[in-house]
Amino acid sequence: MSRVIFASPQFASLKYAALEDWPGADFAKAIAAYAWSAGPCALGLPPDGADPIIWFQSRFQPVLVSENTQFTAYYEPEIAASFQQDARFRHPLFRRPSEELRNLTRTEIDRGALSGRGLEIAWIEHPIDGFLMQVQGCGRLILPDGQVLRIGYAGQNGQPYRSVGAELVRLGMVTSADISALAIREYVIASPAAGRDLMQHNQSYVFFKTMPALRDQDGPIGTLGVPLTARHSIAVDPAFIALGLPVWVETASADLTVNAMFIAQDTGGAIKGINRADLFLGCGPAAGALAGRINQAGRLIAFRPRPVA
Repeated sequence: MSRVIFASPQFASLKYAALEDWPGADFAKAIAAYAWSAGPCALGLPPDGADPIIWFQSRFQPVLVSENTQFTAYYEPEIAASFQQDARFRHPLFRRPSEELRNLTRTEIDRGALSGRGLEIAWIEHPIDGFLMQVQGCGRLILPDGQVLRIGYAGQNGQPYRSVGAELVRLGMVTSADISALAIREYVIASPAAGRDLMQHNQSYVFFKTMPALRDQDGPIGTLGVPLTARHSIAVDPAFIALGLPVWVETASADLTVNAMFIAQDTGGAIKGINRADLFLGCGPAAGALAGRINQAGRLIAFRPRPVA
């Protein structure tokens, strides 16, 4: 399990009464998500017949991580794809290449540096859909016969992540209030040459792998190696929050209000530092439309395991 760091003075102990709406309407779903992590993290589960809330409060102490965490959100996209390249499906999604090719830039890959090496998992219609799937780090490919292929994060090319949304705002093409994944997609499709340059502003490139058989209701596999749960799984920086640890999220905006328990089950290339976290919202277009609008501040509280007598 990742090392949990509670040395900072701002990791102050709290009472459960200080948590907004504790334990929340979906505590049972949160505990079910936590159960996925209990095995890998060996933090235990409520015994049969125990009140899960009383058990949880006896095992964990709330501690304040940050009063000003910046919360974004992500989801599992669904994209039409084919195993065969043709006039419609022309743009590849790649497996992780060999070590000597792994540090190629996005520009080099877009110009064909990986072509013809047998690394293509499938082909999609538009490069922006592959780009946005890389940002999410997972996806469902809908094949022509209706079959669904789940793919997940297999590695990255070692180049630094740069936000294309922030670049689009800097260029004056969209306001900071209106930036979203949909706005980025519409810009790239409407302006192919400028859109290519925009995507290449972010030279970070994510490679994929096919995932083991999952139930339709299961989320993608996160960094911890277990399926993510919509609105109860969170990506964090494991230098500050251990993977598998429960956390409490308090954040509110016109698009999303949350007072709920999440489980640290994932990481992300842009999720660095004590004041960043990414909420997993689910699968499909509705989750994607909402996730693309979330960029808001809030309070992040971790649940530190109490010493076991």
